[in-house]
Amino acid sequence: MLKRKIRDMLVRHNREVCVYGFGKNGVRTFWLLREYGCFEDCFADRDEYKQHIDIPGIRCISYEKLLEKDRNILLVVSIGDGKELVRSFKKLGFSNVCSLRQVEKALKKSKQKRFKKVYDINEAIELKKKVENWLLFKKEIVIEEFFEED
Repeated sequence: MLKRKIRDMLVRHNREVCVYGFGKNGVRTFWLLREYGCFEDCFADRDEYKQHIDIPGIRCISYEKLLEKDRNILLVVSIGDGKELVRSFKKLGFSNVCSLRQVEKALKKSKQKRFKKVYDINEAIELKKKVENWLLFKKEIVIEEFFEED
Protein backbone atom coordinates (compact mmCIF):
# COMPACT_ATOMS: atom_id res chain seq x y z
CA MET A 1 0.00 0.00 0.00
CA LEU A 2 1.17 3.51 -0.70
CA LYS A 3 2.29 5.65 2.25
CA ARG A 4 0.00 8.52 1.27
CA LYS A 5 -3.04 6.22 1.07
CA ILE A 6 -2.30 4.75 4.52
CA ARG A 7 -1.76 8.20 6.05
CA ASP A 8 -4.96 9.58 4.49
CA MET A 9 -7.06 6.67 5.72
CA LEU A 10 -5.68 7.00 9.26
CA VAL A 11 -5.86 10.78 9.50
CA ARG A 12 -9.27 11.17 7.85
CA HIS A 13 -10.56 8.00 9.50
CA ASN A 14 -12.91 7.55 6.55
CA ARG A 15 -13.20 3.81 7.14
CA GLU A 16 -12.97 1.43 10.07
CA VAL A 17 -9.43 0.78 11.34
CA CYS A 18 -8.61 -2.59 12.88
CA VAL A 19 -5.24 -3.60 14.31
CA TYR A 20 -4.53 -7.33 14.03
CA GLY A 21 -2.42 -8.48 16.97
CA PHE A 22 -2.95 -7.27 20.52
CA GLY A 23 0.48 -8.11 21.90
CA LYS A 24 3.50 -5.89 22.45
CA ASN A 25 3.39 -4.46 18.91
CA GLY A 26 -0.36 -3.97 19.17
CA VAL A 27 0.15 -1.76 22.22
CA ARG A 28 2.94 0.02 20.35
CA THR A 29 0.50 0.62 17.48
CA PHE A 30 -2.08 2.01 19.95
CA TRP A 31 0.36 4.67 21.18
CA LEU A 32 1.80 5.36 17.71
CA LEU A 33 -1.64 6.14 16.32
CA ARG A 34 -2.45 8.48 19.18
CA GLU A 35 0.88 10.22 18.86
CA TYR A 36 -0.28 11.30 15.39
CA GLY A 37 -3.86 12.07 16.39
CA CYS A 38 -5.26 8.83 14.93
CA PHE A 39 -7.04 5.88 16.50
CA GLU A 40 -8.23 2.36 15.81
CA ASP A 41 -11.81 1.11 16.07
CA CYS A 42 -10.82 -2.29 17.38
CA PHE A 43 -8.07 -4.84 17.78
CA ALA A 44 -8.34 -8.45 16.64
CA ASP A 45 -6.45 -11.42 18.01
CA ARG A 46 -6.76 -15.21 18.02
CA ASP A 47 -5.89 -15.37 21.74
CA GLU A 48 -9.16 -15.74 23.68
CA TYR A 49 -7.68 -14.12 26.77
CA LYS A 50 -6.95 -10.91 24.84
CA GLN A 51 -10.50 -10.90 23.44
CA HIS A 52 -11.85 -10.59 26.98
CA ILE A 53 -9.64 -7.73 28.13
CA ASP A 54 -12.02 -5.07 29.34
CA ILE A 55 -10.32 -1.69 29.21
CA PRO A 56 -12.40 1.44 28.50
CA GLY A 57 -11.85 2.56 24.93
CA ILE A 58 -10.25 -0.69 23.78
CA ARG A 59 -12.09 -3.55 22.13
CA CYS A 60 -10.49 -6.78 20.97
CA ILE A 61 -12.47 -9.09 18.70
CA SER A 62 -11.78 -12.65 17.60
CA TYR A 63 -10.15 -13.63 14.33
CA GLU A 64 -13.51 -15.05 13.23
CA LYS A 65 -15.27 -11.71 13.89
CA LEU A 66 -12.54 -9.97 11.91
CA LEU A 67 -13.27 -12.22 8.94
CA GLU A 68 -16.93 -11.11 9.10
CA LYS A 69 -15.97 -7.44 8.65
CA ASP A 70 -16.25 -5.43 5.45
CA ARG A 71 -13.23 -6.10 3.23
CA ASN A 72 -12.64 -2.34 2.77
CA ILE A 73 -11.58 -1.65 6.36
CA LEU A 74 -8.00 -0.55 6.98
CA LEU A 75 -6.32 -3.56 8.56
CA VAL A 76 -2.97 -2.93 10.28
CA VAL A 77 -0.97 -6.09 10.99
CA SER A 78 1.12 -5.62 14.14
CA ILE A 79 2.57 -9.12 14.41
CA GLY A 80 6.25 -9.63 13.48
CA ASP A 81 7.28 -7.95 10.24
CA GLY A 82 3.74 -8.57 8.99
CA LYS A 83 4.65 -9.40 5.39
CA GLU A 84 3.26 -12.94 5.37
CA LEU A 85 0.09 -11.98 7.22
CA VAL A 86 -0.47 -8.99 4.93
CA ARG A 87 -0.35 -11.37 1.95
CA SER A 88 -2.70 -13.81 3.70
CA PHE A 89 -5.29 -11.13 4.46
CA LYS A 90 -5.10 -9.85 0.89
CA LYS A 91 -5.80 -13.38 -0.34
CA LEU A 92 -8.85 -13.38 1.93
CA GLY A 93 -10.11 -10.30 0.08
CA PHE A 94 -9.09 -7.46 2.39
CA SER A 95 -8.13 -4.62 0.09
CA ASN A 96 -6.48 -2.20 2.56
CA VAL A 97 -3.94 -4.19 4.54
CA CYS A 98 -0.60 -2.90 5.77
CA SER A 99 2.04 -3.72 8.36
CA LEU A 100 2.94 -1.70 11.44
CA ARG A 101 6.22 -0.79 9.72
CA GLN A 102 4.29 0.66 6.76
CA VAL A 103 2.15 2.71 9.15
CA GLU A 104 5.26 4.04 10.88
CA LYS A 105 6.73 5.13 7.55
CA ALA A 106 3.43 6.64 6.37
CA LEU A 107 2.90 8.69 9.52
CA LYS A 108 6.51 9.90 9.71
CA LYS A 109 5.68 12.96 7.60
CA SER A 110 2.45 13.78 9.50
CA LYS A 111 2.19 16.29 12.30
CA GLN A 112 3.28 14.47 15.41
CA LYS A 113 1.99 15.19 18.88
CA ARG A 114 4.69 15.25 21.51
CA PHE A 115 4.49 13.37 24.75
CA LYS A 116 4.71 15.61 27.79
CA LYS A 117 8.15 15.77 29.30
CA VAL A 118 8.47 14.43 32.80
CA TYR A 119 10.70 16.67 34.90
CA ASP A 120 10.74 15.01 38.30
CA ILE A 121 10.05 11.73 40.05
CA ASN A 122 6.64 12.87 41.36
CA GLU A 123 5.39 13.55 37.83
CA ALA A 124 6.68 10.13 36.73
CA ILE A 125 4.90 8.41 39.62
CA GLU A 126 1.65 10.25 38.86
CA LEU A 127 1.84 9.26 35.19
CA LYS A 128 2.53 5.64 36.12
CA LYS A 129 -0.50 5.63 38.46
CA LYS A 130 -2.78 6.92 35.69
CA VAL A 131 -1.69 4.19 33.30
CA GLU A 132 -1.96 1.48 35.99
CA ASN A 133 -5.45 2.65 36.98
CA TRP A 134 -6.47 2.49 33.33
CA LEU A 135 -5.00 -0.94 32.67
CA LEU A 136 -5.70 -2.65 35.99
CA PHE A 137 -8.80 -0.96 37.38
CA LYS A 138 -10.57 0.08 34.17
CA LYS A 139 -10.58 3.77 35.08
CA GLU A 140 -11.19 6.21 32.24
CA ILE A 141 -8.13 7.88 30.78
CA VAL A 142 -7.89 11.10 28.80
CA ILE A 143 -5.25 10.46 26.15
CA GLU A 144 -4.68 14.20 25.60
CA GLU A 145 -3.25 14.42 29.14
CA PHE A 146 -0.17 12.57 27.92
CA PHE A 147 0.65 15.03 25.13
CA GLU A 148 1.89 18.60 25.09
CA GLU A 149 -0.63 21.17 23.91
CA ASP A 150 -0.34 22.38 20.32
